[in-house]
Order: sequence, then structure tokens, then C-alpha cells
Amino acid sequence: MRKIKVGIVGAGPAGLVSAIAGAKLGMEVTVFEKVPEFRPAGAGFGIQSNGLRVLEALDLLDSFLPKLRLCQKYILTLSGETDLHYNFGELPIPHNHFAVALRFELQEHLLLHAEKVGVMVRFGHRCTGAEIHNGKAVIKFDSGNEEEFDIVVACDGIHSAIRTKLNVKTKELEVGQSYLRGVVPIQFEEDVFREIWGNDGRIFGICPLPEGRTFFFCSAPNEKWEEIRNNRLNEWIEGWKGHGEKVMSILKAVEDWNLVNYDNRLKEIQMKPWYYGPVFFAGDSAHAMRPNYGQGANSAMVDGLVLMKLIAEVIGSGGRHEDAGKRYDSIRRPFVSRIQQGARMAGIMSGWTSAPARKFRDLTFRIHKVIKPLSKQNLLLASGFNPKEERFFQPLAPAVQ
Repeated sequence: MRKIKVGIVGAGPAGLVSAIAGAKLGMEVTVFEKVPEFRPAGAGFGIQSNGLRVLEALDLLDSFLPKLRLCQKYILTLSGETDLHYNFGELPIPHNHFAVALRFELQEHLLLHAEKVGVMVRFGHRCTGAEIHNGKAVIKFDSGNEEEFDIVVACDGIHSAIRTKLNVKTKELEVGQSYLRGVVPIQFEEDVFREIWGNDGRIFGICPLPEGRTFFFCSAPNEKWEEIRNNRLNEWIEGWKGHGEKVMSILKAVEDWNLVNYDNRLKEIQMKPWYYGPVFFAGDSAHAMRPNYGQGANSAMVDGLVLMKLIAEVIGSGGRHEDAGKRYDSIRRPFVSRIQQGARMAGIMSGWTSAPARKFRDLTFRIHKVIKPLSKQNLLLASGFNPKEERFFQPLAPAVQ
């Protein structure tokens, strides 16, 4: 039987996981990436239980573990004074821990293995959209060239050219918040992820990395970061004193502020459904979300694994694109929408500055912490645990060595 020919736009976590899974399932896969060549870029992101399980299903976890410092404890400091302790190790799920992965290290890892299993990765191809002709999907590029595939997977981010060209029903929400993410060459002894919500509505996160390093993220001013960095950086750093000594030691340890990643004016994408004929959407192109649950990249990777297994099952056995799309949409979209909603609420509440609002928020969090079923439910959602997806985490064939 002829191989399913798949074109993937975007070589981020969603695109590369889709590519590796598709190749292992016997598809002919080509990935198109707009940058001219692979280069270290981006900062880091949380990798949770579901993201770790995707890597395990692809036989890529053990080889990536040296790049991670796994944690189970999470401490949330509310209003700069109340510490709430959470233990992901108490969850009855596989890989009940989390870590921070540096984006370029994970991308490099996935890229290496994609090439090993026969995926063709073509850099320097900027997609301008896609069209559908006679049941096939045609990817268009700014060079004027176009290529036809049985299936196209759009992993081209928040500003997806494919989504725009196909005019798929989408709702974009301005988050109204900006963040910095960076790495410093200092290490705290504890394997704990800390998040501090200050009285001023700003947040600061701290997570350990291997090799004596620490990852941090923090609130940043919208549209003003470049001016602050160039003209009044010390003043801005001093403004974090109320968040504690650890925060100050991290900010003063930054070696080059030009290497700290600035995410400005984030957007949330709500799309329905996640497919359009033979074109399927994954990652930020389908569901960009606030970073507060650390689930953006994890959800993107799960998208890729679930989607390619469904394509192999449905279309590989003679089914229709629509059937695969409906199943993909029904399994993934409702659950990811819950994650989006949880992250949205956390982002909004973390920014409250009035004393009555913060008092209400802090009391609500303490109540949820005491009521075990509620606390467990929140941790399971943050871990990305969806019972409907369990069968998709079964290992694929071992990667080619």
C-alpha cells in the first residue's frame, strides 16, 4: 500500500514530534521550517508528565534525561508571604514529576532523531499558506513554489499562515502580559519549583537545571522592556526586592541580558475545530495559551503523537480525513480547552493587586489546598493527565540507531 505523504510546517516540538511519530508509523514525512538553519534559540519551558510520556513513547526520554533536573515539589508563595506546598509525586500517574527543558536542547534532540528515522527536514522554507485541491493539501511558500501532500499538519505557531489562509474559525485573545525567561549560572540545592506572586501583581518563577544552573521567568512590562534594559536596568532589578533574596540573587547573576528571552503581548488562540479537510492543526496554531500552567509545549507534543496515531489508524485503513479529524478534535480539544481556562484564571489572579482581591484569592487557594480532591484535580490538569489519551502513550517502534 502506498505510504501516506505528510507535510509538516514548523520544526518546533509539535512539528518534530508529529514527524517522528509519523515516520515510525510508516508515513513519508517532510518538515518545512522558515529559519535557514538550526541554531540555538528561545529559552525554556516546563516539561510535565504528559510531555515526558510523549518522549517515552517515541523512545527518546532516557537519552534526554541528562538535560533535565526532575522535581516533584512545587511551592507557591501568595502575596509574598503565604507558602502553599504541592507534591506532584503523590499523583497516581506515570512520570509524576516535572522539570524545565531548554527549548534549543529539546529541539536539537528531536531533530537528530527525526533525521534518524527518515524524516526530511527542509530549512529556509517560509510557508505563506495552504490550499486544498481534489482532496489533497498544497503548501505554498514565499519563493512561489508549492508542494502537494495527502496530509498537512500546521505547526506554524500563533500567527499561523495556514490557519489565516484557510480562514478557519478562530478567536484570538490578547493576554495583556509579557514575560522574561532566562538561565543563570547559579544553583540552589533544592529540587523545588518555586513561584512567587507579589503584591504588585508580578510573578517570579524559579526552577533548577542540571550543571549548576537555574531557570527563571518573571513578569515584564508590555512594550517597554528594551528601553528598561538599555537605560534603567539596575532600577528595575531593585524593584524586585519585595520578592525575596532568591529573586535578587538570580537577577544579579544574569550574565547577558540580551540573551534573556522576552515574550511580549502574548495571545491565546481558540480554534474550532482543529482540522480543515486534509489539514490538521497542532500546538500554538490551534491553541496558544498563557504560560501559567507550563503546558504549551507539552500539549503541543501530545497533539503530534495523538494526531499521527489517529491518521495511521483511520486514513491508513481507508478512512476519511473527516473521520480522523473528528476523533482528534473530540479527544484533544475539550481537554486542552480546560488547560487553557485554568492557565487563564491563574494568569488573571496572579496579577491582582488590590488587597481585598488578593485576600479572596489567597483564601480560595488555601481552601483548595486543604480539600484533597480539588487539589488533586488541579495537579492532574497541570500535569496534562487526560484518561481519554492513555492508549496513545503506548510505545512506538524503537528509534533507529
